[in-house]
Amino acid sequence: MYNILNSLMCDALLHGEKEYAKLIESLISLLKKSLDYKKEYITVKEEIGLLEDYLILQKFRYRNKFVYAVYVPEDVGRYRSLKLILQPVVENCILHGMGSSLLQIQVSVEKIEEDIWIWITDNGVGMSEERLEEVKESLSGEAEDWEEHIGLKNINRRIQLHFGERYGVRICRENGNTKIALHFAAIEEEIENVYI
Repeated sequence: MYNILNSLMCDALLHGEKEYAKLIESLISLLKKSLDYKKEYITVKEEIGLLEDYLILQKFRYRNKFVYAVYVPEDVGRYRSLKLILQPVVENCILHGMGSSLLQIQVSVEKIEEDIWIWITDNGVGMSEERLEEVKESLSGEAEDWEEHIGLKNINRRIQLHFGERYGVRICRENGNTKIALHFAAIEEEIENVYI
């Protein structure tokens, strides 16, 4: 499959189709890194790279109905992250946030004391206070309906299993925007476990 995709990318470049070549390159990168079952952890920098590959593909799919910005301090990229914890959150931003105006998604990473915080904010249509409370209850395990919010619950549980119960997903509204935080311990990743 990678060989076919590489051939398509080369063919696109030969025909001057740089945009399509970039899309195929992002798809190759996303597939290769997300299907690598040998690694339990990747770095924050690699997780952001996977997210950006995903966002490039979605911008094409939705014909530029959203914009995004990613802020990662250089020194924070080396810390350990779980693989594919950002993509489902940003997918929710796109699916549930798009309205008549341009959707803006912002992803920022911070190290605060001994913890990593990844903030995902969008200016989309948002959710009611009632819906926000439902999501919070769902994340805490208090809700009876396990079918809804499965992506956020899975991410929350994965973070807690790997980093401890005090970590996980937080959600709130800030200045009318939905804001989701992924919170986990700042553990430096060993260099041999980094993609080249």
